[in-house]
Amino acid sequence: MTKVAIVTDSSACLLGELVSKYGIEIIPMEFVHEGKVYRDQIDITPAQFYELLSKAKELPTTSAPSPGTYFEVFRRVSERAKAILVVTPSATLTHAFDSAKAAAQISKEKMPDVTIEVLDCGTAAGAQGLVVLASAKAEAMENRNLSQVAEVARNLMPKVLFDSIY
Repeated sequence: MTKVAIVTDSSACLLGELVSKYGIEIIPMEFVHEGKVYRDQIDITPAQFYELLSKAKELPTTSAPSPGTYFEVFRRVSERAKAILVVTPSATLTHAFDSAKAAAQISKEKMPDVTIEVLDCGTAAGAQGLVVLASAKAEAMENRNLSQVAEVARNLMPKVLFDSIY
């Protein structure tokens, strides 16, 4: 059993081997195109998405995972960890943070022995992936607890923001 499970979404752009190595739980973001919903990296690969995009008359939209999706992941992950750190993309870009917070509240009532912390990392894509990876490494290699792992994430977040490099 791990001390802290790390949960994020597919917008973090993490390689499968890193996800496996550190036991990171990935929730797929959803794309909606011409009325059809695609789960990122499940129903559609990045290459297929870019192919679809090149031919699209209208741009696809994205949809954050629902609170129910987050809750189901939290329930499953709670079998291997009693603490969960969730790193979402910026709340200015998606409703993932709000969905994860709602699911954490539901989890508090239904799984009172599990502690969940949800962080808005203030960014997305590769920068979000770096925050997630640093958190996962801190848990896996240094055996840190939830507050220590969350602190690693919080310390890195301002360093990966676009405006912090200029």
